[in-house]
Parts: sequence; structure tokens; C-alpha cells
Amino acid sequence: MEINFKMYVDNLNRLLEEKPEIANFIVLTSKDDEGNGFNIVNYSPQLVVYSGYDEVSFLSGGEVNVSDLNAVLVN
Repeated sequence: MEINFKMYVDNLNRLLEEKPEIANFIVLTSKDDEGNGFNIVNYSPQLVVYSGYDEVSFLSGGEVNVSDLNAVLVN
């Protein structure tokens, strides 16, 4: 299921409200849908242009316009 950024943030905020003790937990991403590996999130979120599975362009790339941005990269 694909979720948008607002849904993602709402879920995070709800989780933090319900369990404030998790505030200092590390944040992970899974390598795949089956949970065959995990990575620690090391970077702040960035706005990007997502064009497909391996196709992401960063705003700092010079060729990307703010109006082209369509995704939030979490790591």
C-alpha cells in the first residue's frame, strides 16, 4: 500500500503520542517487503523527484525545479 507524506507523519505522531518512551529510539528502514535486512536512518528527510524504482533526482542537482518535487526521501 502506498501512503502519502501526511499519512506517514500522522502515523508517526500517533505512535509517539501513544508511546512517548520511544522518542529516543533509533529509526530503521527495511531492505525489502519481507524484512530480509534493515538499515539505520542516518540522514534527515529530503525533497526529491521520484521517477521510478532507481530514479531519484535531488533539488541540489541544478536541473530539478521545486515544482517538479514529488517525494520525500527518508534516507
